[in-house]
Amino acid sequence: MRQLRASPTRRPELIERVAIVAQSPLSPCLPFIASASLPTPTIAAVREALFNALADPDLTETRAALGLTGARIARPADYDRVIEIERDAVAKGYARLA
Repeated sequence: MRQLRASPTRRPELIERVAIVAQSPLSPCLPFIASASLPTPTIAAVREALFNALADPDLTETRAALGLTGARIARPADYDRVIEIERDAVAKGYARLA
C-alpha cells in the first residue's frame, strides 16, 4: 500500500487501473539490516545516520518518494505477528507464505 500511496504524483495513469481486492493484516516491514559482525560503534553510527536522514528537512521530498515515514529499533518480538500470520496461513492450507 505504501508504494501505491507514493506513486500517484509520479504515475497517476497506473493508479487509475488499480483496484484493491483484499488487504492483509498489518505486520512489520523488512528491517534495515547490516552484517552481524559489525562493531557496536559502527552499528550506532549507522543508526544515527539513518535517524538523521529521516529527520532532515532537506530530505523530505526524497523520503516521500521512497515512502519512508519513520523507523525505530526493532526487537525480535516485533516480528511475532509475522509468525502468527504464517501459522494462520498453514492452518488454512497454504503451504508457505509468498
